[in-house]
Amino acid sequence: MKTAFIMCGALARELLEIISRHGWDVDLFAIPALDHMFPERIAPDVEKKFQRLREEYGRILVIFGDCGTRGALDSLLHKYGLERVDGPHCYEMYGGKTFHDLMDEEPGTFFLTDFLVRGFRGTILKGLGLDKFPHLKEDYFHNYKRIVYLEQNHDPGLIAKAEEAADFLELPLEVRHTGYGLLEERLVEMMARRPKTKVTDLLDAENVAYRILPHDEPVFTVATAAAQRGVVMGEMVKSILLRETGTERYVMACVLGEDRLDAQAARPFLPNKYRRLTFATGEEITAMTGYTKGAIAPLCLPDDLPVIFDEAIADCQRVNISSGNLMFGLELAAADLIRLSGASLRPIRKGKK
Repeated sequence: MKTAFIMCGALARELLEIISRHGWDVDLFAIPALDHMFPERIAPDVEKKFQRLREEYGRILVIFGDCGTRGALDSLLHKYGLERVDGPHCYEMYGGKTFHDLMDEEPGTFFLTDFLVRGFRGTILKGLGLDKFPHLKEDYFHNYKRIVYLEQNHDPGLIAKAEEAADFLELPLEVRHTGYGLLEERLVEMMARRPKTKVTDLLDAENVAYRILPHDEPVFTVATAAAQRGVVMGEMVKSILLRETGTERYVMACVLGEDRLDAQAARPFLPNKYRRLTFATGEEITAMTGYTKGAIAPLCLPDDLPVIFDEAIADCQRVNISSGNLMFGLELAAADLIRLSGASLRPIRKGKK
């Protein structure tokens, strides 16, 4: 499963170093750091990037603070079931407790990072219009009492640039070495907590692209799962285990979330002749498939269990299925699901003849 980071451009060098240090197989996609001058652009730009990447990458993490979006970024991420690194902004991510102590000590502190020191002229001077309107410096920085440079990598050249910035702003400079601080720690935690089930193992082994959609709490209905994953019901696949009345023969039937299964419509398409079909109990589901009720996936099923998909599933580009775990679902291409399940496609939803 390929992983992508949608990241703030101000973190590019640091993320490349962290990724290299830990040997992660991750592709980076940057949102311009200048979006911080217009925070209302951050969430829409992240969404556009995600829409371009969602079919190619199975796991997409957003490496951004809230950064002045006033919750708009987190609302967007909840809509799509995406994770972002914890923290309000990079100063807290780098500085951790040091950042909070510095703010308690002097609220009028202007912070710099390696990125801001390197790009002070472009990001601060030009970004704030000080190159054209230098008289605005007094308006912008009147209430600041000092500059604190949170240093990620010690570099005498960057120290010299930080001193130049402090001279320009006419503020005293302090340098605190932080390294990558909480940013690296939180990224390590995020990469380590990737959930796995026998379904994700199968998809990984088959090199199938998929996306993990976490739930805030266990889900037991298709409607609840769709709401928590931020997808429409028409993308959900319901997996329903049926049992032949009076026997121990079963069949797995799947329809889209908005449709109702016509259990008896499946009978003509089954090998051998099945009598009336009824819904399996929770105990039967677990005994037959290994899944619990509410987390039934149409993959990794016994070889002798027939699987029938309603033909409408083939009309979808992407679908959502259970992962086998009540705490997350999976999005993948419908064609990959049909191929791996070995399902036959038949008209088995109610109202379809």
